[in-house]
Amino acid sequence: MDIFGNRIPRCQAPNEVSSFNRGLPRDYDDAVSLDVIDRRIRRLVDAFNVAGVASTLASCQGHGCPFFPLFAAWHTPYVMFRTNTRIAAELAMLVRADSLRREHLNYGWAVEGDFDDSGQVRFVLRCRSARFTRSALDRDFEVLRLWVQQLLKPRRERATVSICVKHAPRSVYLFSSRKLS
Repeated sequence: MDIFGNRIPRCQAPNEVSSFNRGLPRDYDDAVSLDVIDRRIRRLVDAFNVAGVASTLASCQGHGCPFFPLFAAWHTPYVMFRTNTRIAAELAMLVRADSLRREHLNYGWAVEGDFDDSGQVRFVLRCRSARFTRSALDRDFEVLRLWVQQLLKPRRERATVSICVKHAPRSVYLFSSRKLS
């Protein structure tokens, strides 16, 4: 039984996911088949999953307090992923550079690394703000998705990583402006 006295089923059918285990870390393919990836962050999560290069473990689109919108969010947005340290460092440099200038992203973001129980390194792209508006956060997801797509392309296909983004209704334009080595 949970703290509210509700009975928690011991076994679930393979296709069922309760609210209690919806946010557990799992492979991307499992998350897709169970349909547990939050709708608003789904495109960013999809961009992180490139076979042999990067894969996601968990994500959240951020969930505010519906009764008191001026309070901090219950859950801030994040994407937990695995990739090599070079790609994670390049993404960290992009979000750090933008957080200093606030040119493209509406909120401060950070890439943090740690180790799981088996000693493998994993990274988390996390929004630093606990107060956000949904429309501004959705624009951040789109900018981050475009950056991740560029970073995860093979080196020979990307001469530059774009950090100049123009916000327009329903579209984001990329311009090459910074070469990463």
